Amino acid sequence: TNGNLYLGTVQRLAVDDDGGMWIGLRLMTAGAQPVAARNPGARGPDAVLYERALLVPEDPARKVPASMVLLPGWFAPGRLLDLYGDRPTRIRLQALLDRGPNFERASYDSA
Repeated sequence: TNGNLYLGTVQRLAVDDDGGMWIGLRLMTAGAQPVAARNPGARGPDAVLYERALLVPEDPARKVPASMVLLPGWFAPGRLLDLYGDRPTRIRLQALLDRGPNFERASYDSA
């Protein structure tokens, strides 16, 4: 292997008559970077909390924009998020690209 970690979602899951499992995956990309994300517009006790998130790099060959994988319920168009990874930064969420039972993936730009 080349040592890359790939991020993907399960699209299909089937079990055949012999108990064999077949999984269909959709790979997002390699090189996802873990970050901590905070919603600076939150109020109350949630206002200071950072949660786990992943920055997913752009894939120009497949025309896929840079995106973020967030906890469910975090996406809102235009929402500002403070990120802390290599350095503090602020982004603005753009469009919802994908949603699963335990994540949302959204495009973003610098704020």
